[in-house]
Amino acid sequence: MKPFFCILLFLLWLPAVALGQQDSAKSPSMAVNAGFFMGGGASLGADVEYLFAKNRWSVQAGAGLLSFGAGVSYHLKPRINSPFVSLQYWHQIGGKENFDILGVMYVYRYKKWFQAGAGLGTFLSESGEQKRGEVLPMFQAGIFVPVSPASVKSKLSAKLQAIKNREKEETRPRFQQAVYFELFGRTPLLYSVNYDCHFVVGKSGLGASVGMGYIGIFGVTAAMVPVSLYYLTGSGRSHLELGIGATAQGSLPTSGAVWWTVGTATIGYRYQPAEGFLLRIGLTPMYTISSFGLTGGISLGYAF
Repeated sequence: MKPFFCILLFLLWLPAVALGQQDSAKSPSMAVNAGFFMGGGASLGADVEYLFAKNRWSVQAGAGLLSFGAGVSYHLKPRINSPFVSLQYWHQIGGKENFDILGVMYVYRYKKWFQAGAGLGTFLSESGEQKRGEVLPMFQAGIFVPVSPASVKSKLSAKLQAIKNREKEETRPRFQQAVYFELFGRTPLLYSVNYDCHFVVGKSGLGASVGMGYIGIFGVTAAMVPVSLYYLTGSGRSHLELGIGATAQGSLPTSGAVWWTVGTATIGYRYQPAEGFLLRIGLTPMYTISSFGLTGGISLGYAF
């Protein structure tokens, strides 16, 4: 069995030993975490955390762009939204190299939304220039959403009933779609053609987009695939757009393909009516675990 699978099993087994004979009738608390350097240290990832009832121990597991991971945590207070110390295992997938990292982090949580953490880790295996035993910094930042499993069923039933009632009163679509051409922006060396879905019409709310850019020159081809989750503020046609995402970039020379991922953010203006011409313009911060850059872009398209 590979070493990182053994570590994963150990991380999931350890809290059960520490808990002993706990009252299993009580429902534990849960949280869904998403943000930068989560899900195994990915540029963008997510974890699901499980806190045992009336205890401070929790386990978590998740995945992100080209990574996955797991951990065992001890909370400073017996609730899901308290700070905690965590033993983390990260497995990251590179072009020709994989990295196994084990480390300890302190994670601070603020109320029900924000969390950030920092710590130190070590490489468990040798790969490329990285050597077993070398120390490296570990950090993360993002949001967490507490979940009460005991109330999920009742809330879901109430939400489904509310949707059915609203569908009887509304005739307009429940979400808005668009296609647009983006120049630079999340694909700084290329253009991209994107499909966009805003989950509400003419109001503040979440949306998502995915695109594709491709170019060939001097016998070398390159491709970029931008993916984003965004939030539009305001109502009507004019909106402030705030988003996070990642762009997979690929260079396809005749000797073989090389792919890597860059994290992105979006800060800009969007003009989007219920149906018709769409305009996006703004700044696009781009980052990796070791670098940061800033670019801008403009998009033209059609909403329907």
